[in-house]
Amino acid sequence: MKIGLAYESGRASDRHTSEVETVIYRIVQESLTNASKHGPAHRATVTVEEDETTIRVTVQDDGRGFDTTAKSSGFGLLGMRERAELLDGTLEIQSAPGQGTTVRAALPAQRRTAQAA
Repeated sequence: MKIGLAYESGRASDRHTSEVETVIYRIVQESLTNASKHGPAHRATVTVEEDETTIRVTVQDDGRGFDTTAKSSGFGLLGMRERAELLDGTLEIQSAPGQGTTVRAALPAQRRTAQAA
C-alpha cells in the first residue's frame, strides 16, 4: 500500500489544520469499523483526494449494506455527519441491503500557517 500525502511529498507547503486531520481520521476510522463490524465486509477502499479548496474522502466496502432510512441506535453515523458539518463540510452515505456501503465526505481545505505547524 502506498499513501501519497500532499504535504509529505512537497505538493503542499503546509499541513491541514489539526481539526481537519482529526475529522478525516475519525470518518475513515468509523467507516472501516462499521464495514468490519456490521458489514461484515471482505474489502474496503479508502480514497482521499484534494484540490485547493476541498478534500474528498470516500470509503467504499463490499459488506451487506443497510437501509439508510432505518432508525439507528448507535452514534457512529451521526457522529461522522456532525464532525463534517462542524467544519462546514458534508457527509453522504449510500447503501442498500446487499449492496455494500459508500461514505463520502467533502471538507473545506484548511491549512496550518507556518507558525502553527
